[in-house]
Amino acid sequence: MMLTHRILSILIVLGYAVPLFAQIKKAPKPILYFNHSNAGTSFQKVLTKAGDRNAPYFTERNIDSNRDGKPDLAFFTKEVNRLVPNMKFSGILTLDWEGKGYDFLKNDTNIRPKEFDAALQPFIQLIKHAKKLRPQAKWGFWDMPSSIYWVTVNKQWTRRINALDALLKECDVLLPSLYDYYPSTEGHGQRTDPIYLETILRTSLEKGVKLKKPVVPYIWHRYHDVMPDWGNKSIDPMEFEETIQAMLNIQYKGQKISGVVWWHEDKYLLNIQSPLVKKEQQGASDSEYMDNTMWTYYNILKQYFTVPL
Repeated sequence: MMLTHRILSILIVLGYAVPLFAQIKKAPKPILYFNHSNAGTSFQKVLTKAGDRNAPYFTERNIDSNRDGKPDLAFFTKEVNRLVPNMKFSGILTLDWEGKGYDFLKNDTNIRPKEFDAALQPFIQLIKHAKKLRPQAKWGFWDMPSSIYWVTVNKQWTRRINALDALLKECDVLLPSLYDYYPSTEGHGQRTDPIYLETILRTSLEKGVKLKKPVVPYIWHRYHDVMPDWGNKSIDPMEFEETIQAMLNIQYKGQKISGVVWWHEDKYLLNIQSPLVKKEQQGASDSEYMDNTMWTYYNILKQYFTVPL
């Protein structure tokens, strides 16, 4: 024991102890970002504390005022100034431009280079302009590289994903969508959920390594609304946590996700009287229901991510 202390003392004097201890430090947790337009009364304090970890997003109505597939840059500039008035904002800003151009980039399988490149140009024009408006922010496109649950990984799919590189290299961060489609109790979910998660996330991480971009997927605590039987239903908390654990274990050449953006639109679902959401509410006020929901999933997420509270 005395010899061990002497060796350690010599290492400290020589300056070797610091790197020795640095090697055994735990890696920092990835960051939790919030994309919440509304929250319950008590959970609002988390969002207030989050600061630049609140991640505003811009949809087609903020980008393409004429719905002609071309970015209205003057109008978009006004929307950025309205929604993100802080010129020094340093968090994530998402371009969620879902329209004909997005559908083409997501679903085209023929990959005619000239046609595909022409479809990319409005998106490239938009993000270049956006980066000038808030240069300290991390700009990216929602669901890029695009995710398809029922994906068949073949040459056509690989060509389409690779053809997105011209756009992805302009992004500061890659923001794939990893919304859940099936409950784990469903046979289809048991078979395909792990494949979907692994395929989309490894593809994004591969792009991240190639293009030197962090990967921060979007997640949601509800099943995707395209599913008729359980769309918008809250995910079982245990299943939600298992998905988070699986997500954090996926890597490509040592790179893992740098965080997640947690999306939330419960107030909208309450306003439109979504049947499964109203059933879950069970007579609670909107604020009480949102608070209970947010704290349930936040208490799971804070075990795995750096959080404000």
